[in-house]
Amino acid sequence: MGLIITTRNEVANRLAADPYFEDIPILPLLPKETLSELENRLNRMTISGTVLIPRLGSIVDNLPGPYFDKIEVHIGFCEDRMKNNTGKLVEDAIEKAAALLHLWTPQNLSKPFRVEDPGILEIPAESDADKKKRLLVLRCVAAGGLAYELPKVETPVVANVGGSITITCGTPGAAIFYRQDGKQPSPRAGTFYTAPFAPVGAVKARAFLAGFETSDLTTFNI
Repeated sequence: MGLIITTRNEVANRLAADPYFEDIPILPLLPKETLSELENRLNRMTISGTVLIPRLGSIVDNLPGPYFDKIEVHIGFCEDRMKNNTGKLVEDAIEKAAALLHLWTPQNLSKPFRVEDPGILEIPAESDADKKKRLLVLRCVAAGGLAYELPKVETPVVANVGGSITITCGTPGAAIFYRQDGKQPSPRAGTFYTAPFAPVGAVKARAFLAGFETSDLTTFNI
């Protein structure tokens, strides 16, 4: 999964795991779901929360990447005053969310979230029917050169088995490339490993997989 979906899910899971939110469903915006479809889900709740990530800062130049300068998370809490029997107010719910997220660092980010100023926004009702409902939105921002840490392909293991070289990698689906001329292997400058081969010199190997950081280089001396 990408940065946006992973971060959104981490935020939603952190809120949902707190005992305060046992009777307040936390609903992340689903892939391909429209805001109106999300609103329909919210309307069936007495008091509920949803996690949106509408803003992702630009990629920072001149840094090994990808690095982003900002990611902003919006957590909205909706309360239907006519149906709310939880005994909890939307103000209390959003205050609790702020306490859980302020200065918290998700696993895939290198900087913590901070509640921005203004941290809480109240969305005004657009119709008489909506006046019985309240929606507060909490804004949290992580900023300052965010490193999105991709998972890394495991280092290939080279072995001499009965006079033939075998190369394995613990990451499923990874493609292994090798060279025996002392140079660095890559998909454009290396041999794709498919079967054991006879050695002619020191073997250098690396493994590659889309969406993953390239493995470390391994060297096997004959």
